[in-house]
Amino acid sequence: FKSEESEFNNSYIERKEDMEIKFKVDDMSCEHCVNRVKTLLEDQPGVLNAQVNLEKGEATIECEPGTDIYRIADVITEAGYPTKPLENIVV
Repeated sequence: FKSEESEFNNSYIERKEDMEIKFKVDDMSCEHCVNRVKTLLEDQPGVLNAQVNLEKGEATIECEPGTDIYRIADVITEAGYPTKPLENIVV
């Protein structure tokens, strides 16, 4: 018998508490871009809060355990703002 819980997907962070993740977000040039990225982030499953900094080209999210941060980065990238997590996530 193989438990589904034993299968591990590296795109998910296995934690038991909410956490903060920073992303590098490229190609933002104005407050409209900031608002668009913030809205996209806040619309993603598991995201509790999002802050976006135009000057640093960064976004920070507070998210629930098990949030797929790589999928979130893909959504922002697909919207025209190339994005990747800043931290090396160890699972």
